Amino acid sequence: MSEWKYEMKMNNVPTYLLPKAKGNQSEGGARAGTLVVCPVIALTQWNTEIEKFTEAGQLTVIIYHGPNRTSKNAREMLRMYDVVLTTYQVLQADFRKMTSPNRVKCPNCGNKFKVSPSSP
Repeated sequence: MSEWKYEMKMNNVPTYLLPKAKGNQSEGGARAGTLVVCPVIALTQWNTEIEKFTEAGQLTVIIYHGPNRTSKNAREMLRMYDVVLTTYQVLQADFRKMTSPNRVKCPNCGNKFKVSPSSP
């Protein structure tokens, strides 16, 4: 844990982006399974190879991809799997969503605008 905290500090990761402990959970990120990041075209290949070279039921695998990925696969659910397969594009999109300011859709024109922190 101390190495992880040091790495986050050295990479200037803002504290508001770091995971918070809830209830009886330990502080920091989840330390459950293996994350495999690959190109979109290789997602199915990775899944097939894992199934091919492991005994049935030995590993649990989930593909974290698609438009409904966050609603279907909450963080707590992802921690239940041994292997999580995702893509570079998904990581990039989720990171941008986490770090970009909140935007609100204008009811008149439909454009999205940044909300200042002092707004109610």
